[in-house]
Amino acid sequence: MIHDNNDENLMLKFSHNGDVSAFDVLYERHKAPLFRYILKQTRHNHAVTEELFQEVWSNLIRAREQYQPSARFSTYLFQIARNRIIDHVRRVSTRPINDPETGHEDIASPDNHGPDRHAHTADCIEQLQTHVSRLPNEQHETFILKHEGEHTLGHIAEITGVTLETAKSRLRYAMKKLRELMPEECL
Repeated sequence: MIHDNNDENLMLKFSHNGDVSAFDVLYERHKAPLFRYILKQTRHNHAVTEELFQEVWSNLIRAREQYQPSARFSTYLFQIARNRIIDHVRRVSTRPINDPETGHEDIASPDNHGPDRHAHTADCIEQLQTHVSRLPNEQHETFILKHEGEHTLGHIAEITGVTLETAKSRLRYAMKKLRELMPEECL
């Protein structure tokens, strides 16, 4: 069955044979982490996220015949996303994307410890999201790829085009900064 295939084989089936069911499996596997990555990179700007999300999949479909499995499919997909985000930022401004004035829809469901615990947990999550959004762009991207995209540092280095040591360093600085900024009761 097609669901048993790895991502690279599915992409090859789609790119060389036009197997739409292979693409459907890839889309279902990667849509949520890709959307979260773009959403975090745009600092929760839903309109821009939706636009970039569609562009990434469109770019993947248009360039399918050039696909070569030289890296993991997820690395390839997130490289396309990263390039689209960079292009968008260059188009709209030379400054980093500003913080949005939207809510935080992706707050995790808290444990059932009563309303006080719920409020405290929500407050800690909101503070963390705020501090993450204010990290320098390279640290922000690395943190999001690691904790939202669940990529290894090796894959993060491939996606961002840096050495493994640079990826490690960026994540280390991001974590240090977040520990400094977060209140003790949230750690």
